[in-house]
Amino acid sequence: MIITYILFFAVLNFIIFHFLTGKVDLSNKLRIALIVICVIMLFLHYSRALFKPLPNNYFNHLMIFSLTLFILHIGSFIPILVMKRINPNFERHLAFTVFNFMRFYVIYILIFVYQSTSLISSSSGEHFKSIF
Repeated sequence: MIITYILFFAVLNFIIFHFLTGKVDLSNKLRIALIVICVIMLFLHYSRALFKPLPNNYFNHLMIFSLTLFILHIGSFIPILVMKRINPNFERHLAFTVFNFMRFYVIYILIFVYQSTSLISSSSGEHFKSIF
């Protein structure tokens, strides 16, 4: 069951990555199929149709991390705009390239790694059972 949730978060984060960055070209059929898979998984989780679903508070906690990708992506435009105002040639600078690499790739990978390790780790599941 844990593998199902890991795949769900991988697909969800990939859809968000595709939507926000446009770095990956997907056909409409594949895009719709991935979205349908996510919607079905959400329905199965909240309807408790899965064999042993995660507690809702634990699942929602992991979902919030996926949704923070929107906030981080939009918020990362502010430093870029400030640096462009200070230095109009900032886009040719190495710092801009590194910042974009972190913004477009590293953040997505780190959030997925956190979600995966949180799902795999039995102690994090116990932690959420004790809190809520």
